[in-house]
Amino acid sequence: MPIAICYKAILSTNGRISHRPPLEDRWAEARISRTLGGILIARAERATIPGLENTWHPNMINCLDIRIWQSFSERVNAHKGKIIANNNYIGLLPGSTVMVKKDPRSVRYPGEGIETENNIYQRIQGHGIGPDFLGHLVEAERMTGFILSFVEDFHPAGPEDLEICQQTLSKLHALGIRHGNISRYNFLVHNNGTKATLIDFARSVRGLAPELEAEMNALPEELEEADPKRVINMNGSLYPINQGELLTRPAFSTSLDGRPRPCPEPDTIP
Repeated sequence: MPIAICYKAILSTNGRISHRPPLEDRWAEARISRTLGGILIARAERATIPGLENTWHPNMINCLDIRIWQSFSERVNAHKGKIIANNNYIGLLPGSTVMVKKDPRSVRYPGEGIETENNIYQRIQGHGIGPDFLGHLVEAERMTGFILSFVEDFHPAGPEDLEICQQTLSKLHALGIRHGNISRYNFLVHNNGTKATLIDFARSVRGLAPELEAEMNALPEELEEADPKRVINMNGSLYPINQGELLTRPAFSTSLDGRPRPCPEPDTIP
């Protein structure tokens, strides 16, 4: 059974915790709250926190082995100079840059979207549809996400890329899967013109033939989507993006004091 620990502590005058509760070393989850009388109550449990269920890939990558570089959003939503980021992060492993996919909405209950994506990547692995699946992200012996190869030198799809996007979407449909969100920003067209990599399978489901045909027929209109000037907010810094372009690696990131610092290259990781 989980062991619950309750502890009382007085808050300091500035509202901060004057000292942390003496939690056991092996606690897995803690809740801290404040009463009207200014009392801090902490509860720690040796609870088993569930993770994603389908561990189909042999590679298990500890989250502590990855150096998170910055948040990254393939779909950029400009609103008063800010963006709504998704759950993608650029991470650094020794010798390589990777995409880290982790659902930030809930620690205890992972979102259905990332579980769906994990299952879809199992279905499409080796079919040349999405980024290479490199392994599961493991945190305290539970799976909280996954690691993908980092796609570089690409641009979001436009009307001129219709044929190459149709080729990739056809491969997905051949497996009986409807993507569910064929935004032009979910097709990463390689600048060498060889292929388009499809991403974001959170809404993907099994599709009947009429549904797959309807999705394919909707693709030309999706690629015609207007592309206003957009801004990516990475680690507190604003990066303007020219129309029709998507920034994949900024010239610099931001340190805690707000001053720019060079982004590290994979081979410089200690």
